[in-house]
Amino acid sequence: MLAADDLSWFIAMGDNHDVPARSAHGPAPRGAGRSYGGVPAEVRTAQRRDRFLDAGLELFGTRGYQATSVRAVCREAGLTERYFYESFANTEALLAGVYQRCTDSMHDEILVALAAAGGRSDTTAASLDRVVRATLEAFYSSVGDPRVLRVCWLEVLGVSPMVDSTYIAGIDRFAHLVMTVMAGTFDLDADDELRLVATGLVGGVIMTAIRWYLDGQTEPVSTLVEANAVVFLGVAHQLAARR
Repeated sequence: MLAADDLSWFIAMGDNHDVPARSAHGPAPRGAGRSYGGVPAEVRTAQRRDRFLDAGLELFGTRGYQATSVRAVCREAGLTERYFYESFANTEALLAGVYQRCTDSMHDEILVALAAAGGRSDTTAASLDRVVRATLEAFYSSVGDPRVLRVCWLEVLGVSPMVDSTYIAGIDRFAHLVMTVMAGTFDLDADDELRLVATGLVGGVIMTAIRWYLDGQTEPVSTLVEANAVVFLGVAHQLAARR
């Protein structure tokens, strides 16, 4: 994850909208133990957890969540069930963990794109166009892996209240990011109306990604960027008129 110092201009605008703690998704890693081969126990635990997350992405993203068992995950990861339950209570917890890791990566890539495209002080039409397109390109590039698309926007739906809350928290996190940037750019109040506008924009981006997945991802990323830029820039012009 990016440190706060990496994007001080954005943090100053108030992005403290955190996702649920990972402890909600399964047992916490065991305490530090003896080193083995020079690798501390907690590091080995984290490495095993990452292997299970990799296996979960592969199986949930190809077979689907309902068709994936703990035994299948362990076989894919090359680890025993004892180690699975060291980090996850069940496949539901693993699904939530995979979703969170994927959306963490998306969020970081978008923040990097925002920082590279220009700060919030430049509100010229050319700058806004650059920021919008860079942000959309970062998002769609980050979900170019069809497994990520399937897991994050299809497999997580309707699994359980816990997974639902994790999914909604992820959506809210992206909406908060969009709302914060719009509020800072156009000197607007980050109120309920702006939150709904931001949520609608995020929903449009996600639904476009789902359509892209269902169509076999045959369209280039540039086409998705252009289509969504029309919506984002239209909203931007409306917001600019309110200043």
